[in-house]
Amino acid sequence: SDKFAPPAAPPPRKRPPLPEGRARCRHPGCNAEYSVAQNHSTACRYHLKPPLFHEGSKQWQCCGVKKWDFDDFLAVPGCAVGPHEPDE
Repeated sequence: SDKFAPPAAPPPRKRPPLPEGRARCRHPGCNAEYSVAQNHSTACRYHLKPPLFHEGSKQWQCCGVKKWDFDDFLAVPGCAVGPHEPDE
């Protein structure tokens, strides 16, 4: 083994599988676990674009809301409404 080789990256963490009929939403700002049977056209409030993190600030690119505190950032309501999209 090469003593100058970089350490191996840890394997990606996988979430435990969800029960039958449940899914996790992949929309930015949502990521909720939901019932597939109860999903509908206004079930999800989410952001259209992913967040941007820059020099300590956190910003939703779609609606321009910028926060410095992470909890405040997570509390920003989504700017779009639609059905949940399952995370594959």
